[in-house]
Amino acid sequence: MLAIPAGPLALPVAPVLLLLAVWGASWSASRLASNAADKAHAGNAVFHAALIGLVAARLVHLGLHADL
Repeated sequence: MLAIPAGPLALPVAPVLLLLAVWGASWSASRLASNAADKAHAGNAVFHAALIGLVAARLVHLGLHADL
């Protein structure tokens, strides 16, 4: 497994890339929004969509492997 060594910590690459991708998408959505009210909502919508997607994926994984 690939990891980024940070002193006594070893950060796995996949979650770090996921966090960077969600942050980048949220930042891009905020920058591309047309007015000030939409800027805050656009970034939050991307973050919430990623969070809901991760929770849903985890629930499906648990459901598929419930017999174990």
